[in-house]
Amino acid sequence: MATLIRIANKSQTDTYDLISGTYKLVDGTNVWPLQTASNGRKNIKEQLLLVGDADPSTVLIPSTTDLEKILWKAEQWHSDPFLDESYWLEWNVDGESAKRALIMPEWALSRVIKHGINPLMNQGELNVQRLIFNRHPLNESVAASSASNTGLSSIGGNLTITNDGTWPSRIASITFENNSSAGTYKKIWAGIRPIYEGVSSFEEVWESEDGTIGTDTTVTADTPASGGSTMKCTFATATLAERYTIRASDVLLSGDALQKGKYLILLRYRSSVSSSATYGIQLKLGYDGGANFEEKDEIFVTTADTNYHFVELGTVSFPPGDERNRVATDMLLAQFKFWAERLDGTANLYFDCHIMMPATHSLFLDDCDIDNTGEAVIHYTAEDDDQTQAISFDSGPSIKRQAQASPNNWSIPIGETTGGHLVICAERDDSSIKADTVDVTVSYHNRWLSYRG
Repeated sequence: MATLIRIANKSQTDTYDLISGTYKLVDGTNVWPLQTASNGRKNIKEQLLLVGDADPSTVLIPSTTDLEKILWKAEQWHSDPFLDESYWLEWNVDGESAKRALIMPEWALSRVIKHGINPLMNQGELNVQRLIFNRHPLNESVAASSASNTGLSSIGGNLTITNDGTWPSRIASITFENNSSAGTYKKIWAGIRPIYEGVSSFEEVWESEDGTIGTDTTVTADTPASGGSTMKCTFATATLAERYTIRASDVLLSGDALQKGKYLILLRYRSSVSSSATYGIQLKLGYDGGANFEEKDEIFVTTADTNYHFVELGTVSFPPGDERNRVATDMLLAQFKFWAERLDGTANLYFDCHIMMPATHSLFLDDCDIDNTGEAVIHYTAEDDDQTQAISFDSGPSIKRQAQASPNNWSIPIGETTGGHLVICAERDDSSIKADTVDVTVSYHNRWLSYRG
């Protein structure tokens, strides 16, 4: 693409050229003081000095009108939800992919030198305009990047995504398609972990049978379990007690820091009979042999079937504590304790596994209602980072419904190694099935804090 500086809409069908157009940018006049936006983001107040040398009545005045119209449309996009086309300050030089920064509300265009207006003056004298507007602090690629994979497990499936920018990438959309043999997905969890030192030994799924049995608990074969076995608790003692523990050395292949991070712990569990039973489950995290374990809130679940389900047990930092320099040293000693009680009923409780769902960059979708006939749910993040929505589509594709979306810092991180590691879980409206799979496609824009030419 040739060198350009222009204001352009998202589809690049409405543009105002600032290099070869009527008004041209004077080099070295743009300054970048920070301006705090209402949402706390630091927008940049851009100032551009533009020079026009043409007939005022037939060229300069109409061109000024065109510039004001395009700036008005740029501002209206933020307040009118029915406008699809956002507007950008776009920069590009030969040999580079085009970058752009979103134009934010509030702008001003003022004449600096009023040459060419007096009819007694010669036509075509210089006309200078100062353009001031707020823009998003980040420049992003005009072209979207993508990452995808098919047949990811609904129990901790994963996908590594690169980030070639210098700032977390904006995820314009992520698509989850039901790729299972049957069933309808209701809930989807997704989390992106900074890669840190790598992902070669990162374990998304921790099988409970790899841990140590506790009160009234034994390892039992169970075909629907993710690993073919489960921790079975009979509740001879029904009150709250430690049912099993699992430490990092039971799961990890090495003692490095590949597992470090912040995680939502998703427990996969089921009841042994279809009659109603209520359980209380509590997660504790600390170091094997130590005291002062961090206790998460007890979570209560009621079941009336024998299907596996997911339950959120809380968010943790792993390994526990804030000593950055001891992460690798302490990793293998870190330990989870799973406590449980049965409040009513006579059923046994099966602990299958828990998922280390990344929590720093996360997304939860509910009421997706997508079946296995090519239906999908897509979560969108608009250009301003603030407007998001999730839509379920049938195989048409036609819109089925609006799903409920809960994004948290939803972006592709930088980390110590460029990019992020996506982990997903999906649950049907009535169960979590071991064989269920998901097709995932991510469309994203890399971002830079400063313009890179």
